[in-house]
Amino acid sequence: MNDLDAVPAQYPYLRIGHLGEESHRDDGRILEGIGTHVTLESADIEEEIKHGLDLAVISPSLLESADAPAELDAALDLLTACEGSGIPTVLFAEGEEDLETRVAGVVSHVVTTDASVYRSATTRFGRERALLVKSVFDPRKVLLEGAGETEALTPEAVARRRTTIDERSPKAQADAIAEWLGFTVEPLPTVTAIVVSRKAENLDVTLANLRRQEYPNIDVLLTIDPMYAQAAREAISEWDIPARLEVSQPGGTLADRLNLGIFRAHGDLVTVFEENALYGSHHVSDLVQAALYSGADLVGKASWHVYDEAKDIMVARAPATQRSFGELPALGTMMMRRETASRFGFSRRASGINWPLTERVSNEASGVYSIHAYDTVLPKKGQDLRSLERRTHESSAFPFRRL
Repeated sequence: MNDLDAVPAQYPYLRIGHLGEESHRDDGRILEGIGTHVTLESADIEEEIKHGLDLAVISPSLLESADAPAELDAALDLLTACEGSGIPTVLFAEGEEDLETRVAGVVSHVVTTDASVYRSATTRFGRERALLVKSVFDPRKVLLEGAGETEALTPEAVARRRTTIDERSPKAQADAIAEWLGFTVEPLPTVTAIVVSRKAENLDVTLANLRRQEYPNIDVLLTIDPMYAQAAREAISEWDIPARLEVSQPGGTLADRLNLGIFRAHGDLVTVFEENALYGSHHVSDLVQAALYSGADLVGKASWHVYDEAKDIMVARAPATQRSFGELPALGTMMMRRETASRFGFSRRASGINWPLTERVSNEASGVYSIHAYDTVLPKKGQDLRSLERRTHESSAFPFRRL
C-alpha cells in the first residue's frame, strides 16, 4: 500500500491525466496524493477532456520508449490535443537528458525536483514555464516518527517535523503547483478558537495569546454568561483582531457555553482557548498538523508546562504522555473537526468537562492523540497569571522563537 493512502487527497476535484508510469524514487515523487488520477495511455482523450481534465503529466518512463516510436508519437498527439483545449501539459524531468526530448518541445510546462535540471529548464524555456518543487514525504509518518524517544521531544526535533510537514506534504506540493499553473490555491483550514471566559477577567491575556499565534486563519469566538456580557463586549471592542461574541442562556453551564461556540463556529476545525492559560506561537499550528495527519478525531495535550516555584523553573507535567495516543487532554488544548465537535459535544452535568468527550471519542470514533507539551502553560491553583506570563516568555515552555 502506498505510504500516502491514509492521507486524504489534496484538491480531489482536480482530474490529472498521466502518461507513463509515475516515478517512485524517494527523491523524485510529484503529484502524489494530489487530485484524482486518470491513466491516459489507453483513454479516449476527447472523452477525458469532456469530463473535465485539468492537467496532463508525462513521466520520464515514457521518454525511454525509443524502441516504441509509435507509442511516443501517440503520446505527442495526445499532448497536442490537450494543448488545443487549453489544458496544461507538464513534463516531470528527472535528468537534464529529459529536456532534450521531443516531448520537452511540446509540453507547456516542466516540473523537477532537481535544482540543476531546474536551472537548465529556466534557461531553455523561461522561468514562467519551469518549476522546482520539493519531493513529498508522508506527513503522518513525519508527525509520528520517533514516538517514545527522548531525542524526538527536543524543540529542534519538533520544529524540524513541523517545517517538513509545512514544506513537503502533498498539500505543500499541490499548493506550489496550483499557484504556478494559475489554479485556485486552497487555503489552510480555518480554526475557530472558542475562548472560554468565565467572568471576562483575563481577556487582555487572551488577546496576547491570540496575537502570538503564527497560524494565519483563526476565527475568534468568545462565549460568555449574560451577567458578564457587557464587560466582555467592552474588552473585545478594543482588540486589534476580529472577534465575535456569543452570549449564552442565563445560568448555563461551561458545557453550554462550549456547545454554543461549536454551534456558532465558522472554522473547519474548532479548538478551546482557556482564559486562564498561556499559549506560545505554534500552539495552534502544531494542533492543526496533528488534527490533519495523526488519524485521531480529537487532538490536544495531556502534558503541558507548569511553574515550579520551589525550583523557579518551568517543567512539563506528565511528560511521558507526550506524543501518544489514548491520553486525556486538557480542555484548553482540545482541537477537533467541527463536525466531530457537533457530533459529540460537551456533557452538561458530568463530573468533569474534558473526560466525558474524550471517552466517547475514544470509544465511538478514531481516538485521541496528544502532542508535545511546549507552547502551553497552565497555572497551578493560587498562581498569578500575569506574573506567570512574564516568567514564561523566556522559559523552556516557549522555545520556538529562539530557534
